[in-house]
Amino acid sequence: MVCARTVLAPHVHDRACFAVMLEGAFDVSFRERFFDCPASSIHTEPPGERHSNQISKLGAHVLVVQPDPRREEVVRPLAHMLERVTYRQHAGIAGMAAKLARELAMADDVAPLAIEAMALEMLVVRPGPGRAPRPSRARISPAAREQRRGVRTPTSTGVGGAPARHR
Repeated sequence: MVCARTVLAPHVHDRACFAVMLEGAFDVSFRERFFDCPASSIHTEPPGERHSNQISKLGAHVLVVQPDPRREEVVRPLAHMLERVTYRQHAGIAGMAAKLARELAMADDVAPLAIEAMALEMLVVRPGPGRAPRPSRARISPAAREQRRGVRTPTSTGVGGAPARHR
């Protein structure tokens, strides 16, 4: 869980990110886009995309999958999603992410295989026939967000690997 009212200063990731909000919420701000990410929201970030995060007063429990770019058989078919910023809400994917988060805590021989299978399943789920992903939620100014959430800046933050579990 990321602490409540934390601000993650502008940063980039060296791999594409597929992030699923399990509990709590945060705002993610890109150069030209802003998403309010409550539970069950999913967003993607291409590698090198500068962004910042403002954690809500509830904190944030986020599961992040960062596919290995050397795995072309995985990354190539998902390029349409992983090479751009996207946002949608999807309770089904959030449910899969919650199962994956529990599996990450397992230390048995089949956990690595189960984790990869679950991560791949989440990445290939599409909206139903004829349905486009849900557009982003309402945008508000950074000043209004800070006032609304009572944000503070941490002294240090950590970044996970692939797949990563950010809590």
